[in-house]
Amino acid sequence: MRTRHMASFALALTLGAATLAAAQSTTVSAQTDVAQATPAATTTSNWPHRHRHHSRLFRGVHLTADQRAKVSTIRDQYRTQAKPLFHQMRSAHRAIRDAKARSDSAGVTTARATIETVRTQFTSLHTQWMSDVRGVLTPDQQTTFDKNAAAIQAWHARHEQRKS
Repeated sequence: MRTRHMASFALALTLGAATLAAAQSTTVSAQTDVAQATPAATTTSNWPHRHRHHSRLFRGVHLTADQRAKVSTIRDQYRTQAKPLFHQMRSAHRAIRDAKARSDSAGVTTARATIETVRTQFTSLHTQWMSDVRGVLTPDQQTTFDKNAAAIQAWHARHEQRKS
């Protein structure tokens, strides 16, 4: 169960990065209308509430158009790297299910080792993504971003304790 939660979390974070750029990108005409209405409006964003972790990660971080473009590029780069990991994780979960159906304990052990390896790769990829995105931010934005990341980690720690 924990493996499934970790895989889901990694997937949510990676897909959340995709949502960040999509949520912050607007059409040129909409951007022009908003800029005419309020000059500061172009640096704010409307965060979708579907991707809670991602929206909480960037809560209070107002990106400029240039920063949004850079974050979008970073997101695309890491999405490409994460895709094969998603497929490996899915295959390993299927292998566990099939091995359990056959009562093959060696197959289950092998698939679980694969899951652990992929989880480690996801964690590494996520750390790199956070570092790259953080590099785009200004020092004030980095402070807010770090505070939000710490709050998310604390929430996950409390959640893991409740499950145990």
